[in-house]
Amino acid sequence: MTRSFLFAALVTMAAVVLFGSAAPGQVNSNVIGQVVSATGITQNGNPLPPEGTIFDGDVLIADAAGEAVIKLSPTSQVAIRPNTSVHFARILRRKVLQIHSGNVLVENAGTDFTLVQTPRFNIRPRTEQASRIYVGLMTDNTTYIEAAEGDVEIENIKSSRSYTLADGQNTFVPESAEGIPGVEASQPTTPPTPAQAAPSTPQPAPPKPASHNTALIAGIAAAAGIGGVVAAVAGSHGGGGGGQPVSPSAP
Repeated sequence: MTRSFLFAALVTMAAVVLFGSAAPGQVNSNVIGQVVSATGITQNGNPLPPEGTIFDGDVLIADAAGEAVIKLSPTSQVAIRPNTSVHFARILRRKVLQIHSGNVLVENAGTDFTLVQTPRFNIRPRTEQASRIYVGLMTDNTTYIEAAEGDVEIENIKSSRSYTLADGQNTFVPESAEGIPGVEASQPTTPPTPAQAAPSTPQPAPPKPASHNTALIAGIAAAAGIGGVVAAVAGSHGGGGGGQPVSPSAP
C-alpha cells in the first residue's frame, strides 16, 4: 500500500467521521458564492471569470478600476470596490469575508448573514432585518464602518467588547483607538465569533481538544506519519491598499 493511497484513505475516513456523508444534491461545502459581475479582479492570482465560483480560501484582489458583485447566499451579497483585497472563508459554518485592504459593501437579511472581519473587528448586522454595511480598511489601518441600512454590531476581537452602530451612522476608528469613537459599548446579541483577526495569508484554526472519533483517526494517522494533516482537518471543524472610503450614501 503506497503512502499516497493511505493518505487519501485516512482523509476520506476523517471527512466521513467528522462531517458525515454528503447527501445526494447537497451543496459543496467548499463553495462560498457565485460571481454576479466582475471586472479587473483576480482570483488567487488569475483573472476572475464573469460567472465564476468563489471557494473557501479564495483571495480576490481588485485593481484600480476593478469591481465585483458576489452572491454569497439567497439573502447575502458583497460588492467589492477598486483597490481592494479580500479573503473568503467558512468558520464554524459561517461565511466570513476578511478584508486585507480596501472597501466592501455587504448586504444581508435573515440569519444567514456574512460576517465581515478586519484585523481588529468582527462586523455583523444586529438584527435579522435587511441591512447594508459598508466597511473600509485604509492605508493607515484606520477602519471605516457605516450602517447604511439597519443597526450594526461591532465586536473588538482583542477585548471581546461589542458596540452598536445605529442605522444611518458611520465611524472612523483609528488604529490607536481603544474603543469605537462616539459609540458606547453594548451587550452582544450573538455569541462572540471564535474567528481570529484576518490574516495576511490564510492560517489554520487553533487546535481543539480531540473528540473520541478524532483521537481514533489521529492514532491511525500517526502510524502513517501524517497525523498533523488529520489533526488540522479536525481542528478546522472544531466547533494595492484601499484609499479613502467613499460612503455609499453619498451622492
